[in-house]
Amino acid sequence: MSEDKEKRIRTITVKGSPVVFSKLVNGEDYIFTVRTCNQVTSSTSTPSKKVTPLKLPPKPRITNIRGKPNELLIDFSCPNAKAKDVQASFEVIVAPPLDEESQVYKLKEGRLMVPDDDSEPIRLCGLVNGQTYKIIIASVNAVGVSYSEPESAYPSLAPPQPQLVSVEAGNREITTNDKLLMFDSYDDPQIKAWFEVELLPEQPEVPSLKTQIDAEAWEEMEKLGAETDKVKKLAKKQHKSTKSKVKNKTKTKGKPSSGKTKKQGEEGTPTPLGSSGEGEEKHEESAPMSPSLSATPGVEEVAPHMRRLAPRSRLRKKSTWAKELGEDSVTNEKPLFRRAKRYASSPIRISPLNNGEEYAIRIKAVTLTETKITDFSKGVVPKGVPPMPKIVKLIPRQNSAMIAFECNDYATEEYRAKYEIESIPPTITMKDCTSSPILFKGLRNGVNYKFTVCGKNKEGRSQWSDQSEGVTPLMVCNALFIYFIYFIYIQIFLL
Repeated sequence: MSEDKEKRIRTITVKGSPVVFSKLVNGEDYIFTVRTCNQVTSSTSTPSKKVTPLKLPPKPRITNIRGKPNELLIDFSCPNAKAKDVQASFEVIVAPPLDEESQVYKLKEGRLMVPDDDSEPIRLCGLVNGQTYKIIIASVNAVGVSYSEPESAYPSLAPPQPQLVSVEAGNREITTNDKLLMFDSYDDPQIKAWFEVELLPEQPEVPSLKTQIDAEAWEEMEKLGAETDKVKKLAKKQHKSTKSKVKNKTKTKGKPSSGKTKKQGEEGTPTPLGSSGEGEEKHEESAPMSPSLSATPGVEEVAPHMRRLAPRSRLRKKSTWAKELGEDSVTNEKPLFRRAKRYASSPIRISPLNNGEEYAIRIKAVTLTETKITDFSKGVVPKGVPPMPKIVKLIPRQNSAMIAFECNDYATEEYRAKYEIESIPPTITMKDCTSSPILFKGLRNGVNYKFTVCGKNKEGRSQWSDQSEGVTPLMVCNALFIYFIYFIYIQIFLL
């Protein structure tokens, strides 16, 4: 025992006060003594009280708020708050201030000192029905304080029983009748009820059927867009290079050559094809590439002067509308009593829904004290024409154009829209298109076209979309051919 005690004793030499002891273990109790020494004698102070170094307490989170008339019950969570290296206690801050005589907890400096346990809800008593209270929970220890996000709630009386008279189906929506509020007391200051909806089947978070995306056609469209951008950048680069060379040629024109020109056919000097003698400008030819040990098997290496003509290995990122539906959503951190969508009054409109799918609905009149629920309604089926489509992208091709459009057509297979596309000036109308993008053929090269899209199903036609921007189909040239034409043009112009 004496050896263990000696091992735990730690001594440091200091010149003055205060003193900082580091590398202590959080959660362990420490006692300190101070000894003053000189060459003659020493004296020791009395031992200090026990001191326990701790971590900063974690942040509490209000998980739910329930109620009774004139009371609120607050559920909260604060993991590891009672761990040995934290040892936090909890306090509650409420605004407006509470009457201490009505509370079950002690009130100190305007804060409620609640039991040191988050397994039981915090109980606030003596509240005024209908009055909103702002609530913050603090976790406290000797190191510091961490506060929860503020929440607001009000106690109330139980709501009256609602009655659902009828439900009407619309286009991608259903609506309750405007006589849902059979009692005038829903807006009573001591009740302040709100309404929630329970739907069978559940309302989809992302409506399941929008415009179908043709993945292969979309990928082809992206490649075409990349190739078009590549040709434009190449033309722009060559144009700048030509202007620079012409400028330099103009400056040096008429000046005698400062260097000697090697004779035609001299060893080690490549001679341009078709050169007729001395004084002509020579053009370097790239040496053939030698195999590389670092080359990737199955991947063709590209000469340095041709790399700018090589196709891109990466396509541009697809826009949001082309992503697959149903991606993972962010975890909902709202308290339980706030997660359901609230409706303040009747009629209640629920949208978007899938046309052609049967839905049943019931209504909840809710306060924190109690919830009153109606029976489920009879099944209703939303129906209607598709919404107006929107053209989002155009890419010209030879005698054709790639057209990408979107339409929030939420529907089952029976009511799913098919699309018609017309051009301006008019050509043959494309009919019964089922996915996007599509290739509109039969156009004339050099003519500027605009397009418009319409959706139709068994209920009728949608409005025609707004006209797209103009696009001009052109003869598609190979990038290498364009480079060759520019090369010849530069030589002729400079010579």
